[in-house]
Amino acid sequence: MRCAQLRAEAPTIARAEGVVLLITVIAIAGAGFGCTAARPARSVTSPAATQPVSSQVTTEGLDAQIQAQMAQRTAVMDELKALDARIMEESGSSKTAIDSAKVQIMQAQRRALAAKLDALDSSTLTPESVAADPAIASGVSPDNPSAPRKDALGKTPEDAVMLLIDQLAKRNWAKAYSLYATPTPNAEMAAKSWSEADKRYADFTVRETRVADSERAWVRVTYKVTTDFSGGSANLVTVEDPGEWWPLHKVDGLWKVGWRP
Repeated sequence: MRCAQLRAEAPTIARAEGVVLLITVIAIAGAGFGCTAARPARSVTSPAATQPVSSQVTTEGLDAQIQAQMAQRTAVMDELKALDARIMEESGSSKTAIDSAKVQIMQAQRRALAAKLDALDSSTLTPESVAADPAIASGVSPDNPSAPRKDALGKTPEDAVMLLIDQLAKRNWAKAYSLYATPTPNAEMAAKSWSEADKRYADFTVRETRVADSERAWVRVTYKVTTDFSGGSANLVTVEDPGEWWPLHKVDGLWKVGWRP
């Protein structure tokens, strides 16, 4: 009875404060238990599982992002100043119809740069903003209530994610492949990889959806997934709350999930 209990225990991957902790219970064949040697378990940490939404942002990493944003803002400001000088120069000279058209084009360019500057200012990272919403440090935009939720078929981003999980569970590889936005391998290679890995999701739950605009969205999910390669041992990955953000964007008017190997 004790031997059976030991062999039944599997590696568990848990998450605590953004760090993936691997706790492996190893079946030991010892004196008095009478157990035969157990097949060693393999531990797998998926790339997605290493990116929790609540991962702590280090001071150095945050400073680097802020510096990059400030450099981008400075570049836009320099473009604006140069464009303002050109507009003033063109406006002060005698005007022809062509010259006036040039000024109008430059003014349109200036409006676009000003809008870009406003967007940079509104998205600038600070320690306070990251503390209030840790997801923004990893590129997840705040939700935009005015952005359209549904795609051309009336599906929401969370609908697209759940449909993908359903098709993977049914081993409908062709359909699952079509639900990805930017698959890296071809359909045949993807199907072969999925079949060999034999991934099985459980307790898959959508926790939150953010739609940034008409083309981009993120869905925060929690789940358990078991991977069982042929000839190996099953590996369980548990993604607990606060979960992971899965990106989506529109392809031909339909929400598609960002490629996940």
